[in-house]
Amino acid sequence: MQEPTVPLISVMLPAWNVERYLSECLDSILSQGERRIELVVVDDGSTDGTAGILARYAAADGQVRVIRQENAGAYAARNRLLDEAKGK
Repeated sequence: MQEPTVPLISVMLPAWNVERYLSECLDSILSQGERRIELVVVDDGSTDGTAGILARYAAADGQVRVIRQENAGAYAARNRLLDEAKGK
């Protein structure tokens, strides 16, 4: 059995109602060329199309991990990201 690879870098992104900018942001992060990253996004209870965009990216790229939570504000979203990140 192969050991799971620990990501070298965790890119952490809080998101709340950012559908207008989200695809450009995610494309920019994922185009950097580093394959040993994880992109962890906390959707902090978005009410626009943010959740759908994140679901598509997560389904298409194993580096993207999405966590959805009820809206708790930027501070709570950032703390959740710190708890979830696995990069060295």
